[in-house]
Amino acid sequence: MSSAPTWRRCDSEATRNVSASIRARLLSLAQSRGEDYQRVLGRYAIERFLYRLERSEYRDNFALKGATLFTLWTGQTHRPTKDLDLLGRGLSSTITEVETIIREICATPEDDGIVFDPESVEGARIKEARAHLVSSAPSDGSAADSRVPTGSHDR
Repeated sequence: MSSAPTWRRCDSEATRNVSASIRARLLSLAQSRGEDYQRVLGRYAIERFLYRLERSEYRDNFALKGATLFTLWTGQTHRPTKDLDLLGRGLSSTITEVETIIREICATPEDDGIVFDPESVEGARIKEARAHLVSSAPSDGSAADSRVPTGSHDR
């Protein structure tokens, strides 16, 4: 029962134009590759979250893992995924701390047509033995769902 940054509709005309342009380009890309448009949108959301993470002071506190990492290594999707797996390093492993960090990352403004809603971030322990924390990103209908599981002390 966790949720994370939802996408909000943008208010300014300039932002709406950027969003519309990006969605149109992603639709064209999906059609040309024969891919599901919602999956392409989800991948874009994950990429833009990773961009925000990379620019944040927390970039060294998370390591990429899972299917997204394999895609990065090979350039090919091994299995469709709607989530982003991150391993937390140097964190206290509390849900509250990870929620705060994810909210801060989501609040980072970028001119990429995406606005994450930091207030929608909720964390939940998903694997007690491994102290995983999860934050997921359901959409408002304009983009695909994205989950951002984060683990601490993962083995």
